Amino acid sequence: MKIDVSNVSKLYKQKYALKNVSFTLEGPKIIGLLGHNGAGKTTFLNLLAGLIATTEGQICFNGENVFNAPVILRDICYVAESRNFQEDMTVAQSLKANSFFYPKWDGELANELLQVFALHPKYKVRNLSKGMVSALGIITGFASNATITIFDEPYIGLDVAARNTFYDLLIEQQIENPRLFLLSTHLIDEASELFEEILILHE
Repeated sequence: MKIDVSNVSKLYKQKYALKNVSFTLEGPKIIGLLGHNGAGKTTFLNLLAGLIATTEGQICFNGENVFNAPVILRDICYVAESRNFQEDMTVAQSLKANSFFYPKWDGELANELLQVFALHPKYKVRNLSKGMVSALGIITGFASNATITIFDEPYIGLDVAARNTFYDLLIEQQIENPRLFLLSTHLIDEASELFEEILILHE
């Protein structure tokens, strides 16, 4: 599995969020995405997930452009920092909806992780705490079994114990089902030992 980023720029209202960025990522591997606020991390992740188009350049997964490519995007799971789920759905409905999109979805793993994070399937998303929403995102990312699994600040609202559970699961999943995990985080001291490579976006 290989991601090629070639001369990518993204312009918003005459201001560059990313400018002339090029690199290659290969997996399976756990890769950290680091950079100060405003460096363009979330913009890049949205581009990689095919949610927005580049202004210039292209991003390819195994040689295919990721934008407007539904078949390829079934192999990419992007758990954003927020707004991953419809608020009127229950936890179970949210997971069910995702199971239709990801062909390698692991329903048994999803159910196991609901218990790990003490998340009741009948809870409505709108009634979840920030930590519970983060847990639902983590469950979705792992259960997707997507070749590229992206977590953007996945543990907002989670306490130290729950974050450590996430780190343990990340290592466990990489052993049992190797893939390219891309983790964007501000908690560098906590997560640094997980990373096999680090990608830094500067300014």
